[in-house]
Amino acid sequence: YDLKAVALHVGGMGGGHYHALCRKRHDGGWYQCNDSTVRAARLDQVDRSQPYILFYQQQGTPSLVG
Repeated sequence: YDLKAVALHVGGMGGGHYHALCRKRHDGGWYQCNDSTVRAARLDQVDRSQPYILFYQQQGTPSLVG
């Protein structure tokens, strides 16, 4: 399996904000998606103790998104 995206939550139980790190199929780069902005990012910037959801894709299966 290959890691394709990480959903992150900033804040607490009473409220907060979600953003995501996503891997682009065409260039293999990681991007931070946050509301209306998308910018280049590195996966090692993620605090590994804070991911909310991890998205994986089985190797050898076709991708549905770019």
